Amino acid sequence: MGSRNTVFQLEYVSGNNQRYVGGGMPSPMVFKIKNLTSNEYVSGYLPNSDLSLIAIASVGFQDADFNDLNDYCGNGDDGCYGGYYYVQPVNGSPYDLNITVRLRFKGELIDSYLITQYLGNMHGTFTDHRDGNVYNTVRIGDQVWMAENIKATRYEDGTPIPLVESKSEWLTLGNSDKAYCWYNNDALNRENYGGLYNWAAAMNGSASSIKNPSGVQGVCANGWHIPSDEEWKQLEMFIGMNQAAVIIQAGVERLKEVILKRLEPHTG
Repeated sequence: MGSRNTVFQLEYVSGNNQRYVGGGMPSPMVFKIKNLTSNEYVSGYLPNSDLSLIAIASVGFQDADFNDLNDYCGNGDDGCYGGYYYVQPVNGSPYDLNITVRLRFKGELIDSYLITQYLGNMHGTFTDHRDGNVYNTVRIGDQVWMAENIKATRYEDGTPIPLVESKSEWLTLGNSDKAYCWYNNDALNRENYGGLYNWAAAMNGSASSIKNPSGVQGVCANGWHIPSDEEWKQLEMFIGMNQAAVIIQAGVERLKEVILKRLEPHTG
């Protein structure tokens, strides 16, 4: 156990400059504590050394005390202390969150480190293992959306989606016949516009859903789904539409859906 003459120094390892939308941190804040008197790093349960390591900010709270129970440095070093900080998910403008990590010895503040996190709408990418296509994604509120059109040519079970390029063949498709094409029947347009799928191909045998989330995978890769009307409403309200406008818009879209289905060619 140290004395008042013992000097400790806080050494940053990782966890700064993370970007997320709130909740728990994606990765912990990790530090080491050096005893400058003995030139050795502290390890073990901190209170046994009269040391404490806490994180504070103007909003949110520390999830748990910093500890060395996990391999936070990834190299078996038991002198790496990790901790998380929690804030409510961002529903408004993005902002910077400054978190001060304070090291105390016998109650006396002896060192600190400033951690900055960036909270707000998150942009990311997703790789579809079926064909290697990489898609941009965006988090809007509590939802994550693909930011570009899908261009899958097969379902998750490996079944190919029929490519139909003939106008006459499109006109003879039944309600359950699956088909897709590229815009203007030009495969070079796949990057800009993605695939154009009929209802049967997009849904892949599933019925429409009013759930949020829909639970309809359809043409999507594992972990993704076709959004329901309830999910569109949630998005619309988040970006500023009032509830009355959302309800009216939903009615218009439902009417369009009914008309389009009536206009689809029938066989048999």
